[in-house]
Amino acid sequence: MKTQGISIVTASFESINTQSYEGFTLISIVGKVYGSYKNSEKVKKLVGFSIFRMYSNQRAGDFLACNLLYRKKLQRKGVEKLLNDIRVFCKEENTTKAVLLGYGIGNEFCYRHIFSDFLRAKGVSVEAEEEIDIITQQKYWSEDIYKLRGHFNLSDKLVGETLEGMEWMFAATMENNPHFYSIREKFGDNLTFLQLVSHIRYFGELVDFEDVIYRVWSYKGFSYWSMPSDLLNEDVDLINRKTII
Repeated sequence: MKTQGISIVTASFESINTQSYEGFTLISIVGKVYGSYKNSEKVKKLVGFSIFRMYSNQRAGDFLACNLLYRKKLQRKGVEKLLNDIRVFCKEENTTKAVLLGYGIGNEFCYRHIFSDFLRAKGVSVEAEEEIDIITQQKYWSEDIYKLRGHFNLSDKLVGETLEGMEWMFAATMENNPHFYSIREKFGDNLTFLQLVSHIRYFGELVDFEDVIYRVWSYKGFSYWSMPSDLLNEDVDLINRKTII
């Protein structure tokens, strides 16, 4: 696919403190620029690509979820509009080269690699400023961190009946998503609670709600989930429940 004379490369935000990028248009592919970077005031921002809501998934190391959420943004925008936005930015800066910036360093997970993979799949030439191991990135995109942690071989019946017997309180502050929650401290059995969380996260389906992906497990008319901001299973202090409509 033609880019009408625009050359595209990808790089980490860290690199703009060490590289001049003279003659390049700097473009953030992750929304707002956080941190102290040289010439950060010149960085253009692609509309609709903020990763703010996806931060809890990323912080948890759930890069599979991050990949799904970010590619949803890319698909919604479409390659033609993406390239047009890049061309408009370059025209504003009177350049023919664009550098797409993300936060990952080296072979760390970074949205810029998903972005470039999407463009290349559409026939657009994109170069990386540094050597990137695409196999490592693909592993980030495909591995389910919650399945890697395993489960405790409990039956759905045992898990479901245990959850049904827990004390559930209405989440009064969540009017946009009416549901109930049960607190680990009130349950009183840390080991069993951990086993329940592991089961929910291992067997739950990936559900996208307001740009956050949750692992949602269903049993007899109810769906159960925990918060991705609780990084490890043993960090989870509450389980949520909602009636399946």
